[in-house]
Amino acid sequence: MSDRNWDNPDWHEGMTLPSRKAKHNRKKTTRAAKKEQQQSAALQEIQQAREEATATSAAMVPTLDPASSQVVPPVVEEQAEDADGELQPFFKTWQRVLLWIGTILAMLFVLAWGKIGYVHHVPDIVRENVPAYNHGTSAYLVLKPWWFGPPVLDLNNYYHEADRPDWENYKARLGDYSSIVDNPHVLWTFPDDLMQ
Repeated sequence: MSDRNWDNPDWHEGMTLPSRKAKHNRKKTTRAAKKEQQQSAALQEIQQAREEATATSAAMVPTLDPASSQVVPPVVEEQAEDADGELQPFFKTWQRVLLWIGTILAMLFVLAWGKIGYVHHVPDIVRENVPAYNHGTSAYLVLKPWWFGPPVLDLNNYYHEADRPDWENYKARLGDYSSIVDNPHVLWTFPDDLMQ
């Protein structure tokens, strides 16, 4: 009676209690069995889904029409699917890259068209009054102070030799484009006129 275990109500005389290690190992084996059973069930579901997908997407075999002895082509749905049956994206990766590059180039072209101007045929009255145009070159690439005006400005069109050379009169003839000679921001000078 001295070796009776008072903590366990199911213990009786002559019974030996299992060790804690044996109890732990028994739990581990039941957990592993449950996990393996869950994995096999998941694998069975995946296999069943694959079989259903291949059964529904399998191509029909051409049949022979006994009356005409001609092969009847199978009806095939046009879809962009790969071998796994998944739909492909509308644009492939290289097409997306080209689309982004084209978009960026188009935006740069619009910005350049809207803000950069080519000034050529600069008359002597402008060269005398505007130091930025006093380089002796015949054409300039300038940053326009307005957006989406004419990209090419021929300053000689606004100068009439019959009139007396008056700077204020010349600026008045330029009208809205007079800011191109007031304070121009020259980006590049060309020794030769590209428009000739």
